[in-house]
Amino acid sequence: MTGLVSRPHANAGVALITVLLVVVIATVLGVSTAKKQRMTIQSSSHFFTRAQARYFALGGEEFARQILHKDFVTQPQWDSLDEPWAEPNMFFEFDGGDINLNIIDLQGRLNVNGLIGKGQKIIQSRARISLLTNQLGADPAWMDKLVDWSDLDTAASPLGAEDYDYLGLSPAYRTSSQPLADLSELRLLLGFSNEAFFSLKDHLAVLPDAYSDLNVNTCSGLVLQTLATGLSLEQAESILATRITEGAFASVEAFLQQPELAGLGVNQEGLSVQSRFFKVKVRARFEDQIAYLTSILHRDPVTGAIVVVGRNSGEKFIMGTGITQPVENSDG
Repeated sequence: MTGLVSRPHANAGVALITVLLVVVIATVLGVSTAKKQRMTIQSSSHFFTRAQARYFALGGEEFARQILHKDFVTQPQWDSLDEPWAEPNMFFEFDGGDINLNIIDLQGRLNVNGLIGKGQKIIQSRARISLLTNQLGADPAWMDKLVDWSDLDTAASPLGAEDYDYLGLSPAYRTSSQPLADLSELRLLLGFSNEAFFSLKDHLAVLPDAYSDLNVNTCSGLVLQTLATGLSLEQAESILATRITEGAFASVEAFLQQPELAGLGVNQEGLSVQSRFFKVKVRARFEDQIAYLTSILHRDPVTGAIVVVGRNSGEKFIMGTGITQPVENSDG
């Protein structure tokens, strides 16, 4: 009969459609598998380059340790800014990447943990930080707040703040009841402004030893000016000029003989020409990945042995500017 399709032809059509469907499904699965495989390869490659950049950063830290140890072997009596370790923004290039390295003497800054405790060094440390605060026009109340932030009692200092002041904030939090571990903690102090933090931070340090000395060979003019109320910034800068032209001070006694300090009653207590604590800032690049690392190193003043006190890979910075900002991925 006309208009009718025989059964063999109908079965052939169904088989053809089935084959086409199988081909389409196989093609879709193949494309999906290839896409996932490509993404996996890209992700693995990205992870590898990030890890390699991190290793480069750790290599920069190790190189800084070698530089500081060599400095101790070569000249253990004093540390100064005319030595190789103090060269700003050291640059090293490797196959596939490079490293920027900067070593900073933390004992060329005033130790904020020196505000906590008792004794003559603590009194002198507070006087120096108070002078620096006044020079920069910051509110001196932050020093009392820092003492209350770090001590174990609940009695507030005259200009300080204790737990009950912070628990009324939103969000609420408590004081740490321990010395600072990082300078950024100052921003948690009640009423401590961003302007005050950024004006003070390059002259302050956080050291685990509250009784650490100030290195007169590496401190800035502003920090040097805090040694006596009668020492002007111009006189401090004049001492720095002498330090540059005539070389580092071989001893605290040699420093105190500078004519600008005559009659000011500068006490050698808390002063030094040798440093133990250093900050190492490393910016490492491998291919298209960047890793940042800030490490605190302690160098034994007798043996020269160097240990890592702390590491921070959650802060990125522009080398040579002192500008820092947080990074979301701390291990990147």
